[in-house]
Amino acid sequence: MPFVIDPNGLFAAEVHADQTLGERVGLTKTPTIFIVTHKGFVEVNDVTQLYAMLDTAIAENPAPAAAKPKTTTAKR
Repeated sequence: MPFVIDPNGLFAAEVHADQTLGERVGLTKTPTIFIVTHKGFVEVNDVTQLYAMLDTAIAENPAPAAAKPKTTTAKR
């Protein structure tokens, strides 16, 4: 069946290239999920803990306060 879907092997070549890249950077499983903040990153090893880990990351890394927009007064 794969030869019908990917007769020239292009899809298989892309998948193999992605797999090779993952191995080169140390990824050993899929899916691999990272939570990245300005303080660093953490890998999610247990997907059932994803939301708890996101809540922790948000609590430990609050968003910067938004700058107040500058207002101008029009002179007539």
